[in-house]
Amino acid sequence: MTTSDKLREFADKWGFSQDKTDEGFLIDNDRTRQCLSDLTALISEHYYPKEFLLWTGENCQYYPYTNEWMYFEWPMTQQYFEGTDELFNYWKTNER
Repeated sequence: MTTSDKLREFADKWGFSQDKTDEGFLIDNDRTRQCLSDLTALISEHYYPKEFLLWTGENCQYYPYTNEWMYFEWPMTQQYFEGTDELFNYWKTNER
Protein backbone atom coordinates (compact mmCIF):
# COMPACT_ATOMS: atom_id res chain seq x y z
CA MET A 1 0.00 0.00 0.00
CA THR A 2 1.43 3.38 -0.99
CA THR A 3 1.62 6.37 1.34
CA SER A 4 -1.14 8.15 -0.57
CA ASP A 5 -3.36 5.07 -0.18
CA LYS A 6 -2.67 5.07 3.55
CA LEU A 7 -3.51 8.77 3.81
CA ARG A 8 -6.75 8.25 1.86
CA GLU A 9 -7.67 5.37 4.17
CA PHE A 10 -6.84 7.57 7.18
CA ALA A 11 -9.05 10.39 5.88
CA ASP A 12 -11.94 7.96 5.26
CA LYS A 13 -11.59 6.48 8.73
CA TRP A 14 -11.31 9.80 10.59
CA GLY A 15 -13.70 12.07 8.70
CA PHE A 16 -15.27 14.39 11.29
CA SER A 17 -19.03 14.75 11.76
CA GLN A 18 -20.81 17.12 9.40
CA ASP A 19 -23.44 17.99 12.06
CA LYS A 20 -22.89 21.63 12.96
CA THR A 21 -23.40 23.46 16.21
CA ASP A 22 -23.15 27.19 16.84
CA GLU A 23 -19.44 26.68 17.58
CA GLY A 24 -18.70 24.76 14.39
CA PHE A 25 -18.26 21.03 13.78
CA LEU A 26 -18.98 18.46 16.49
CA ILE A 27 -15.81 16.67 17.55
CA ASP A 28 -15.67 13.77 20.01
CA ASN A 29 -12.57 14.19 22.23
CA ASP A 30 -11.86 10.43 22.51
CA ARG A 31 -12.18 10.14 18.74
CA THR A 32 -9.82 13.10 18.27
CA ARG A 33 -7.20 11.58 20.59
CA GLN A 34 -7.35 8.27 18.71
CA CYS A 35 -7.14 10.16 15.42
CA LEU A 36 -3.96 11.92 16.54
CA SER A 37 -2.49 8.63 17.73
CA ASP A 38 -3.16 7.01 14.33
CA LEU A 39 -1.75 10.03 12.48
CA THR A 40 1.42 9.99 14.60
CA ALA A 41 1.94 6.29 13.85
CA LEU A 42 1.44 6.90 10.14
CA ILE A 43 3.96 9.75 10.06
CA SER A 44 6.59 7.91 12.09
CA GLU A 45 6.39 4.73 10.00
CA HIS A 46 9.25 5.85 7.73
CA TYR A 47 11.09 8.03 10.24
CA TYR A 48 14.86 8.08 10.61
CA PRO A 49 16.44 9.74 13.68
CA LYS A 50 18.32 13.00 13.29
CA GLU A 51 21.55 11.37 14.54
CA PHE A 52 21.39 8.82 11.72
CA LEU A 53 20.85 11.50 9.09
CA LEU A 54 23.80 13.52 10.39
CA TRP A 55 25.97 10.38 10.38
CA THR A 56 25.04 9.59 6.76
CA GLY A 57 25.89 13.15 5.72
CA GLU A 58 29.37 12.83 7.20
CA ASN A 59 30.20 9.22 6.34
CA CYS A 60 28.19 8.07 3.34
CA GLN A 61 27.44 8.76 -0.29
CA TYR A 62 24.15 7.89 -2.00
CA TYR A 63 23.82 6.62 -5.58
CA PRO A 64 20.19 7.26 -6.64
CA TYR A 65 20.28 5.26 -9.88
CA THR A 66 21.16 2.04 -8.06
CA ASN A 67 19.57 2.93 -4.68
CA GLU A 68 22.87 2.12 -2.96
CA TRP A 69 24.72 3.78 -0.12
CA MET A 70 28.50 3.69 0.17
CA TYR A 71 29.88 3.95 3.69
CA PHE A 72 33.48 5.10 4.01
CA GLU A 73 35.15 2.95 6.67
CA TRP A 74 38.58 3.60 8.05
CA PRO A 75 41.25 2.97 6.79
CA MET A 76 40.28 3.69 3.20
CA THR A 77 37.76 0.88 2.78
CA GLN A 78 34.19 1.11 1.56
CA GLN A 79 31.09 -0.85 2.35
CA TYR A 80 27.95 -0.82 0.18
CA PHE A 81 24.36 -1.05 1.37
CA GLU A 82 21.29 -1.64 -0.75
CA GLY A 83 18.72 0.94 0.30
CA THR A 84 18.39 3.23 3.28
CA ASP A 85 16.80 0.61 5.54
CA GLU A 86 19.83 -1.66 5.22
CA LEU A 87 22.17 1.24 6.05
CA PHE A 88 19.97 2.24 9.00
CA ASN A 89 20.09 -1.31 10.40
CA TYR A 90 23.89 -1.27 10.13
CA TRP A 91 24.04 2.09 11.90
CA LYS A 92 21.72 0.87 14.68
CA THR A 93 23.81 -2.20 15.44
CA ASN A 94 27.35 -0.86 14.87
CA GLU A 95 27.61 2.92 15.05
CA ARG A 96 25.08 4.08 17.60
